[in-house]
Amino acid sequence: MAKASLTLPDGTRVIVEGSPEEIQKIISLHRPASSEVEQTKPRIKGRIRKKKEKVSEKGEVDLQSLVNTTKSSKEFDQIETNILDRSSVVDRLLLPLYIAHEYVSEQLALTSGEIAKFLSQFGVHIAQPNIAKNLSSTASRYVIGDTIREKGKPVRYRISRKGLAYMKTVIKGKSDE
Repeated sequence: MAKASLTLPDGTRVIVEGSPEEIQKIISLHRPASSEVEQTKPRIKGRIRKKKEKVSEKGEVDLQSLVNTTKSSKEFDQIETNILDRSSVVDRLLLPLYIAHEYVSEQLALTSGEIAKFLSQFGVHIAQPNIAKNLSSTASRYVIGDTIREKGKPVRYRISRKGLAYMKTVIKGKSDE
């Protein structure tokens, strides 16, 4: 005696026992027409992303991946000594932008909230409004914003070429600014 399982369009699962001919007859009765099969095919939502970019479909950055990238980078000991253990707010704010540029994608931009979450993973707690204020004033010569800053609207920041050169010197411990 043969056994077969069948899932009906409404989700009901049926187990059929009998001869192969009987099972075939039952399955053919409940098999959807070819037009119904095309309609029930799962559709892939969204677009295909490059693996290099750590951005979700909503435009959010995969911060945990960015943190793991930082901790596993060859520069982490220098980053810890020359940035995280010191009190320069500008250096700390530029760190996630530098990591995003160097290790993920040159076009990856972060909001002040994402920067705050990134830094909190390293035990550096800076309030998000303070980060936004510093990015638009003190650190403005090192970053590029995608829009003009307005209350309630997030600005996505990328590190500039000048900021990139500055961070490389800071990480090496040769900061003169």
